[in-house]
Amino acid sequence: DATALRDAVSRRAGSSGDTITTASNFGVGRFVARRMLRGRVLAIGDAAHEVSPIGGQGLNLGLIDAATLAPLLREWDITGEPPAALAAWERRRRSAATTAARIAALNTVAGRGHGSVGAVTRLAGVRLAPARLLAHAYGMGFDPDAQESPLTPQTR
Repeated sequence: DATALRDAVSRRAGSSGDTITTASNFGVGRFVARRMLRGRVLAIGDAAHEVSPIGGQGLNLGLIDAATLAPLLREWDITGEPPAALAAWERRRRSAATTAARIAALNTVAGRGHGSVGAVTRLAGVRLAPARLLAHAYGMGFDPDAQESPLTPQTR
């Protein structure tokens, strides 16, 4: 309820939660379409995969879907035929979405209250996990298309 949330914000953040007037839960959803391509119809972004709203991974997946699909659509437009590379694109994008959904599932479990034992276990897991591994996961490092996307800054 709003009162409990206001009190928690005041206690934990050291600032007033007076502007909080409502509170609500959000559902956790995960879905990866079995197909992203059927005939001349393509599904990308949230239409193709729903990932819990933790870490912005769903948004990133959608942007990478679009950035990697654009050259294939251009080829399709020029030649009039769907590029053979679309099948590989679909496999890569579904694989990336499945991995992101698994990471989101771990985030969901880690973020839920499990009493004091759960809190200690969660804290230990975060502290013991190598920082590079966490950065790799949350920086979309598991997604090969993210590394080669025109949206990714190149540091060479």
